[in-house]
Order: sequence, then structure tokens, then C-alpha cells
Amino acid sequence: MVFIYVQNLVYVQSLIKEKIFKLIPAIYFMKQDIDIKKEYQLLSKKHKLPDFDVLDKEFEISSIQDINEKFLIRAIRRRINEKIGFFIRILDGILHPASSSVISTHENRFFTDEEKQEALKVMRKLMQLDRKGLKIDIDPDINLDVGFINDVFKNFNDIKIKVKKIASKMEEAWSKEEEEKFSDVYFG
Repeated sequence: MVFIYVQNLVYVQSLIKEKIFKLIPAIYFMKQDIDIKKEYQLLSKKHKLPDFDVLDKEFEISSIQDINEKFLIRAIRRRINEKIGFFIRILDGILHPASSSVISTHENRFFTDEEKQEALKVMRKLMQLDRKGLKIDIDPDINLDVGFINDVFKNFNDIKIKVKKIASKMEEAWSKEEEEKFSDVYFG
């Protein structure tokens, strides 16, 4: 009886090894470590994309992981969309402060109506880009991805300057001393 058990165990082990080694090539092709810069440069020549290093500086595209080169442009567009979404959340806190958020309520008070209007213009542009990215995700197309990347790249420096100005004002709000009434601040 022990002999049958050992024989079955050896057989099961051989099956496991066989199955595992058959899976290794499939796993290898699913998730390859690719040279993102090299692949991007090849795609850039074909699709006329912005310079890799400039795009990487702004959107950290070299840190994209677990991507098949077939979907590299899509992954880059999504990474860009993440930063756009981050900026939108910052501006939303200024333009529409949550009453339960001490941070956004405090910062909102330091913006004039004109500054809020300017922030709204920036947010409107960011939302257009964000929704454009959403539409591309719904119906993926490499040419739309390329168009999105180029459109953001063309407008991003102007957007960044305006968001930086807003962020400076937010930072300034915390360095100014303001007399607050105890009843105006909720401590929880």
C-alpha cells in the first residue's frame, strides 16, 4: 500500500511539474518587463508623440509596470489621466468645499471670487480632458490615445502654471494667522 501511495505521489508531482512548465511561457508573454523608453520611441516615430523625457518628467511614465507593449500608449494616456484627476480633486476642494472638511473650508476662505472663477476655468479644461479620456476608455482606439496625449502635452504647461498659482495660494492660507471663532471650527 505504501508503494502505491509513493507511486501516485511521484505521478502527481510529475503532472504538477509538467503543468507548471507549460504555464511559464504563457506567464512570460502576459507580463514582460519592457524597456518603456525604447518602446515609446518606436511608437513615437510612428505616431508623432511628444519627447519621452519631457512626458516622463511630468507624468512618470517610466514607472508604468506590468504592461504589454501592445497597450503602452493606452497605459500612458491613463497615467496622464491620473494626474489630471488629481488636479481636479484639488480644485474641487477649493470650488466646492465639503462642510465636513476643515482643510477645504479653511482654504476656500482665502480665495477671492475672481480667483475662484479662474480656478473654475482651469477645472473646466481639466474636466474636458478627463471626460475625453473616459470616452476613449469606453471605446479604445490608439489614434484617439495619441490625440489625447498630444492635446494634453500641448496644453499642460499652461494648466500647470495656473494650478501651481492656486496651490501657492492654498499653501499661503496655512501660513497666515487668522482669528477663528471656536464655534466656526468643528473638532469632532
